Amino acid sequence: MPRKIDAFRDAVADALEAPARSARKRRDLAVVRQERVDGALAILANATPGVRWPWPSLNMQTDTLVPGTVILMAAYTGSGKTTVALNAVQYWSKSGHEVLYFGTEQSASSLTLKTACMDLGVPYADAIRGRLSAHWVGRVEAAVSEQAASSVTYYPHNSPTVSDVEAAIRASAREARRAGKQLVVVLDYLGHFDLGELRGDFPQRNRDFAKLLKKLAVELSIIVVECAQVGAGDLAGSMIRHTKPEIAQIQGGTGIQQEADVILGVYAPLKRDVTEEQRAGVRAGHEDLSTIVEPYTAAIALLKHREGAMLGSTSLFWVRHNRLYQRKRTDRILPPELELSEYERDRMRRSSLIDDIRELELELREETTFGQPE
Repeated sequence: MPRKIDAFRDAVADALEAPARSARKRRDLAVVRQERVDGALAILANATPGVRWPWPSLNMQTDTLVPGTVILMAAYTGSGKTTVALNAVQYWSKSGHEVLYFGTEQSASSLTLKTACMDLGVPYADAIRGRLSAHWVGRVEAAVSEQAASSVTYYPHNSPTVSDVEAAIRASAREARRAGKQLVVVLDYLGHFDLGELRGDFPQRNRDFAKLLKKLAVELSIIVVECAQVGAGDLAGSMIRHTKPEIAQIQGGTGIQQEADVILGVYAPLKRDVTEEQRAGVRAGHEDLSTIVEPYTAAIALLKHREGAMLGSTSLFWVRHNRLYQRKRTDRILPPELELSEYERDRMRRSSLIDDIRELELELREETTFGQPE
């Protein structure tokens, strides 16, 4: 009997408490709703024009990049994803943004030298092989020194761990926030990061790493640009790098694709009027691949955009001296002003002068020895 009485008392107490619980729940829901509204108004009040690309057509394709955005840039090996990334990094730095660059394929020193050479139109290969004249060595040295004052930070190690990446991003975000600047983080490329701290198989670790990067982008109001390789798939031989990448071919599993807000495919396109007969000739080895590839050209295709944008559109660029220049679709030949850099014109003048001197020396020797007894 006492148990029944206790149970009855509990039931009565619960019944009396129910209205209070319901009221608290309504208050909690009201708080949640108000927080959501306040957050939306805060986003509107703090609206930003976003970070622009260096090229008008890419801004039209993707719109500007707002804080919290993750961009995945995918390309076949050697198709120019690092070149595109470095061009964008230089532009963002000069536009007043902070940049943290994880370069896993080259050292921080090499990237600094490459960027300096890019600014001057000097081939990086000439710089590292000692082919520069004293004049151009001085020009490159000055450009390298200027890099010390830029807002680009190259992470010093080539294979950072997940903890290294998160710590560096958080530290850079704090510094950028204190300076009142937008932080852009570039990871080039995802396949070289040490994911040993994460559990699961390779696709699972990639997915968790991609989720972490997206979380940091949203939490810290930063922009993250990830570079990834595109697998060979079933496409034929040497022409693989000259076809538009497919999302399904991106290395690393579906996780990195799902977490990205924007996916761009970088490739060197074939000429527009290439016939199937010409393609077959290249496959068979009867024709050289260069005969059907669009010269000095890179293409960037928009493969995914959460906001729709110009999905499927492609922008074309002239590529000269490791720099990308906007190309109109009506352009058929390389503009004369892009044919030679100041460095190349100087080399041609020097080469021509050397040839003239050698020719003059030969003439003088002939005049000197003419009529002399043998």
